[in-house]
Amino acid sequence: MRLLLRTAIFALLAFPALAQAPATTAPRPTANRLEQPNVPLPERFADANSSKDGHLTRPQARASYWSYVDRNFEAMDKDRKGFVTVDDIRGFARMMREKRATEQLQAAPNKS
Repeated sequence: MRLLLRTAIFALLAFPALAQAPATTAPRPTANRLEQPNVPLPERFADANSSKDGHLTRPQARASYWSYVDRNFEAMDKDRKGFVTVDDIRGFARMMREKRATEQLQAAPNKS
């Protein structure tokens, strides 16, 4: 009888501790620092360039989840070197801004 009573007390005392055990869930994803517009380009590049050689390869862009560079890698790598530099990324971004500005001017109605 005493053994049964001790087992019951132990079970009642242990159950709340087991019920409050932390759940093993995956951590919530955080926003990718490389995709945030307020992070300067040299910092983004340094974060993504795991080899720290000043050359960002497509696998490095993919591994760091820098989708802008990954999507446009061929256009940025005009010389087909197999990597891009900060200047390549800046040049591509400048070219795209100019292209959008030209398209907007052409699409605007003429006021004559």
